[in-house]
Amino acid sequence: MSSAFKKTFETASTKNAKNLLMNFSHILQKVPFVRFLIPLTAGIILNVFGLDFESCLLFFTLAALLIAFSFLTGKQCLAFRFRWTFGLGITFFFVALGMFLSSNKQNSLKIPFAGDNQERLFLAEIIENPQQRSNSIQCLVTLSPLNENKTEIKDDPNPVKAILYIRKDSASTKLQYGNTLLISHNFGFRTKTLNPEEFDYEEYLHKKGISTSIYIPSGKWQLLFSQKKFSLFNKARQVQLKLMSVYQDFGISGEEFAVLSALTLGNKEYIDRDLQSSYSATGAAHILAVSGMHVGVVCVVFKFLLGFFFKGNRFLFLEIIILISALWSYAFITGLSPSVVRATVMFSFVGVGMLLQRKSLIYNTISASAFWMLLYNPFYLFDVSFQLSYVAVLFIVFFQPYIYRLLHFKNWLPDRTWNLFAVSVAAQLGTFPFAVYYFHQFPNYFWLSGFVVIPAAAIIIYLSISLFALSWFPFPGKMLAFLLNWVLKIMNFSIRFIEELPFAQFREICFEPYDLFFIYASLLLLAFYLAFRRYRYATLFISCLLVYFSVDTINYHLKTNQEIFVVYNIPNVSAVNKIENGKNQLYYQGDFQEIQKRAGNFWIKNRVPKPEQLTGSYFTIGNKKAFVLTDDFYKKHQTNSPLSVDFLVLSNNASYTISELCGLFRFETLIVDSSNSYYQAEKWKEQCREMNIACYVVREKGAYLFNAFF
Repeated sequence: MSSAFKKTFETASTKNAKNLLMNFSHILQKVPFVRFLIPLTAGIILNVFGLDFESCLLFFTLAALLIAFSFLTGKQCLAFRFRWTFGLGITFFFVALGMFLSSNKQNSLKIPFAGDNQERLFLAEIIENPQQRSNSIQCLVTLSPLNENKTEIKDDPNPVKAILYIRKDSASTKLQYGNTLLISHNFGFRTKTLNPEEFDYEEYLHKKGISTSIYIPSGKWQLLFSQKKFSLFNKARQVQLKLMSVYQDFGISGEEFAVLSALTLGNKEYIDRDLQSSYSATGAAHILAVSGMHVGVVCVVFKFLLGFFFKGNRFLFLEIIILISALWSYAFITGLSPSVVRATVMFSFVGVGMLLQRKSLIYNTISASAFWMLLYNPFYLFDVSFQLSYVAVLFIVFFQPYIYRLLHFKNWLPDRTWNLFAVSVAAQLGTFPFAVYYFHQFPNYFWLSGFVVIPAAAIIIYLSISLFALSWFPFPGKMLAFLLNWVLKIMNFSIRFIEELPFAQFREICFEPYDLFFIYASLLLLAFYLAFRRYRYATLFISCLLVYFSVDTINYHLKTNQEIFVVYNIPNVSAVNKIENGKNQLYYQGDFQEIQKRAGNFWIKNRVPKPEQLTGSYFTIGNKKAFVLTDDFYKKHQTNSPLSVDFLVLSNNASYTISELCGLFRFETLIVDSSNSYYQAEKWKEQCREMNIACYVVREKGAYLFNAFF
């Protein structure tokens, strides 16, 4: 390459990079809340993935120094030269703020005296109406520790939240909101006992602001007293139940009642697993969660009604106050779920923009709602519904107009149909990477279900509001309920019909974090190209896709040539997994469905099919050897040459001592799986400690995983 050409190429590359930064900076100037949201999000992520409180103080210090320096540069020339210091200082401030909020949230989830392995007394106040399960009563409570005199310890002003599963009996079924219980529980050492890629229920609860879940037997609790405290959430729940009774009074029942309660009031208690699965398989599950579309319809209805009472801009302030109050009332009735709160916050910002006579920039409105929600609870960032909701809204706002302009129809019906299709495609374009990453499936007929559920949901919400308004009048109420019931029947039938179509879903798809990065980077570059029509963005878009396909090809090759040995942690089940050169084999004794439930995601991630069953107890993984000992068959045998293995797995309470095992086997690691009793596992562990032998107890430490590739 000649020096002149090289210089020209470097100059062009530098110019393109500068233009990219200028375009991005130009965008950020129009959406100031994005400039706050990005560093706040970065701070939350940094804290969750390792940076401690000292790092937070460092960022706060840097922010203070940079902001102070920007004010000290009094001369105009210096102020212009160092104008970037103020912006960088603000960025560091929001990074530090995100780290601080995240750290504070994590500290608030710590359980008092957890890990001391002692039985302790706690006050548990029920803060939501209990829900009945098949064998237990589920109660959301606040926990406060008691001292030896059975008085409350006041060191922590914010008692932690927990879910109690109380054994179902005649006493527990009478529990209600406001009851205060005295419970006895030993939190012990709560270690990670999950299997690789298994759903982490404790982490899921943490994202909801709940510290833990515990099971309370009948003899470990007693009712102390009941307080009739005022609770806005409880009042909202009572209103929700009252409105649900209106549906039942007019004869709506079964699956129609279940879908109607979820779609309009946010109550999913009555939706069974099969119906939920049908909506998920067709890409219509979002319709069952009250979200932006539902709040938008309610907003349109109230705006229409207010138009009869307020003309012109004279009473605009009062109109907006009433409208926002109505939206938040609806949010409370539906249980203040994160999705409806997000939508209500967004529409509230739009209302304020109308009040101030300013054109509301939708991207800034979306960013502002996300910013304030993360200030309230930084763990919303890791909530799946939070991620899907914001990505869907952003992609609909940006990509839907471009998709809609691809075709033009003169007639109203084809035009509206195409517009609906454009909305579905834009939303699915944004959400499919996250959906595949979390749920490992993709609904191929999402566009078809969108034609059904979106207009049907709007009709259902309109009819529901009308039914509530006219429920005092029997004849109009019955007519509306009749129409409502049939719309619900048609929608449910359509969803089940679409689910039965050939190739309705792609299942068991694996996306890694790098997949998300490359796909969203590619879509961002595509958005830049559509917005600015610069060919360099098209070039970068194609280049990003090529790099992604190359990385994915390499990763697939590595996955299909790896050698993995796993002993799963499944209570009362022995499950030993061998994955080698793309072949999946499993030695197990117990419930295969339970094994598949816990290990299925791991098989999908490693791109292997469902396992074949291994019958023998001895097998090899690369140059490693393993033996599973399940009974006393070898107890009476003696050998002069012990079998040499790398992994010896003890299962089903086989009655060997470690000394006897050493006479039969020469092993590097002894693995005690979860089919053994706690007593037997402790006995073997103590013997191994005395003989200085490596012992891995799966029940305590979680699944044993050996990957020869790493």
